[in-house]
Amino acid sequence: MNVDDRGGGTIRVPNVPWRFSASPDVGVSGVPKYRGEDNRTLLAELLGYDDDRLDQLEVDGVLSSRLPDA
Repeated sequence: MNVDDRGGGTIRVPNVPWRFSASPDVGVSGVPKYRGEDNRTLLAELLGYDDDRLDQLEVDGVLSSRLPDA
């Protein structure tokens, strides 16, 4: 299945390999996130981490992200 790569193209991703007779069709939906795209937002909202703590987690290599070049 081809999905939007959020950069003007598409990427091919595998679809769900299983099917259940009593379940609706499932598959890839929406646009895939970049690795680590929501790290800061989620950790701040869910755990109350402040910017200093998040910065330190990135420096320590605990958080990893792969965001596109601006």
